[in-house]
Amino acid sequence: MSLFSKMDTIILRVADIKAAKKWYEEVLEFTSSYESNGDHAIVIFPIGNGPSITLYEWQHDESHSPASSSYPIFFAENIEEVHTKLTSRGVETSELQKDGSTTFFTFYDLNGNKLEVCYWS
Repeated sequence: MSLFSKMDTIILRVADIKAAKKWYEEVLEFTSSYESNGDHAIVIFPIGNGPSITLYEWQHDESHSPASSSYPIFFAENIEEVHTKLTSRGVETSELQKDGSTTFFTFYDLNGNKLEVCYWS
């Protein structure tokens, strides 16, 4: 038995919480469930029944470089439509790729955080 009952959230660090929140709402069509604008501003976006995405505004005295080895992967049954929609919204995306029964592509948010979308059957 695992020590944990579920994955709660995935943190993505951002430079400007307001700009990032707007990008995730407008580009990815997310709806926030919680916001905090204190010293450590965060915005939480629930994603289906899985873990949420939490945007965390880093402090100006903290260093940050977007992660390239760890990143969230979203699942979409209509992956071609999602790819087309993100591309049309000016999002930097890779080409659709196939690996056996899995189709996927990567894209980046306005802070350079790597994200991925996959579909498998």
